[in-house]
Amino acid sequence: SFLGAEFFTYWVARDGFETQFAVPWGSTYRYIQEALNMVPRYCREHDLSIRRATIEYKPNEPRGEMFLPTIGHAAAMIQSLETPDFWGCNPEVLQHDAMINLSSAASVAFALHMKKLFFLHVGSQKPGQFDNDNPPTIGMDGLKEMVSILYLLKKADWDGYIEFDSHMLRTDAVPGGASRLEVRERFISLAVEAYRLVEQKALDLVEDREISRCLDELWAEDAALEQMLSSCSLEELAGTRIDYRSTSERPLRIGELDLLVNRRIMGR
Repeated sequence: SFLGAEFFTYWVARDGFETQFAVPWGSTYRYIQEALNMVPRYCREHDLSIRRATIEYKPNEPRGEMFLPTIGHAAAMIQSLETPDFWGCNPEVLQHDAMINLSSAASVAFALHMKKLFFLHVGSQKPGQFDNDNPPTIGMDGLKEMVSILYLLKKADWDGYIEFDSHMLRTDAVPGGASRLEVRERFISLAVEAYRLVEQKALDLVEDREISRCLDELWAEDAALEQMLSSCSLEELAGTRIDYRSTSERPLRIGELDLLVNRRIMGR
């Protein structure tokens, strides 16, 4: 707050366990609730610059297991707090979701839907491994997933913050000496360039007419169905007759759409 920070972030990764029977389960989540409820109170009482807070969920590391390992845990906890509007989430993509082979795109989409996506931490990750914290798009996996996330955010006109939560590869780091600042400045420059490349590719996909046409065919609007679902009429739903043969025989061509996206990402 001394520097005018607007956000407080609760990084969950030290609040966890290694042995199930040593955890006081009857009070564990109450302790977390009480601690998080103290944050907005403290900010108000001391007139701090902090206006909102986020939960940065993580499945494990450094603890063996975390009490709030996923976006769903974080969102549910927020709804139980005294001031849920004060709290949101900041997914770390691609790292924290990919550590347990979950999709960061789904987590970002869920946070958007819940109006809890305050900002993002970005980097890269090989699924199923420890928290790699590689720079964006660098490493063995993650390019397509990162493009898909920024594509989603562009389509949603999201205007939140993007932060880098990554470090240079061990091979690229210099432990000391005259070049240590130059190496780190270059790392920051490359991370920004990588993000901008993905951002531009995502924007290109948003504006791609062939992709839009494929999506329109895949998700053709059904006004009658929309009205029925919005009215929540069980009678209407029960009385609906579906032509299952035509529905099941209509090809969806999801693979064709995905290959089209791959062509665009590869510049074809």
